[in-house]
Amino acid sequence: MKYDEHDKGILRILYEDSRTPNSTLAQKIRLSPPATLERVRKLRSNGIIQGQRAILDKKKLGRGLTCFLSLQIKHLQSQEAYRRIEEHLVRRRGAQSTWYSGRPVMVLRNDYLNRVFNGDIGIAVQERDGEFHDVWFAREPDPLSVPSARLGDYTTQWAMSIHKSQGLEFVHVVVTLPPPPSRILTRELLYTAVTRARQKVTIIATEAAIRVAVDRPAARASGLTQRLTRVDERLTADS
Repeated sequence: MKYDEHDKGILRILYEDSRTPNSTLAQKIRLSPPATLERVRKLRSNGIIQGQRAILDKKKLGRGLTCFLSLQIKHLQSQEAYRRIEEHLVRRRGAQSTWYSGRPVMVLRNDYLNRVFNGDIGIAVQERDGEFHDVWFAREPDPLSVPSARLGDYTTQWAMSIHKSQGLEFVHVVVTLPPPPSRILTRELLYTAVTRARQKVTIIATEAAIRVAVDRPAARASGLTQRLTRVDERLTADS
């Protein structure tokens, strides 16, 4: 059985919260309630949904789709963790909004009007009147201040992936690595992480994880070499 984006959405949502009502499910995947219910029934008949909970079974979904859904779910879980941190900080300060002094903010889209760009990181600072916040970004020779109300696409950024951090520098970097045999443990990944630090780096990992990362070069799986080889063979045969 093939699964489209609507099926993937159903599985992701029900894996996160099996109590999601059909009406809410239909709204989130942008289908009518009857059409959504019919898809849920088909997934249930195939054993992918048991009761109302989605089961990520590699044998039934395939390895690729299972990995894809797992990554999406982990992303949603990290966003939920961010939200809980923000709510705690807002309650702790007795604030009336999600803005608070010290909030780390990452810009998600180039904004030429405000002169901030995708990946830029700033810190929110409360103004003297106590009602509004400015976000300050490191610039040379002087830092740049942008009122929070003028920022477009942004997110709270307590942490980021090593891939996202490329091109950035920080005074102190804290790197967490997964345990072996994770395939992301490579020499290039560790090098990129460590070189983001200007003065100090802290690595949170087991000795085994660091050894694997140091010893394993990144494996390229684009298939480009095989394609170029086939092209070269055809050109040779034609000549």
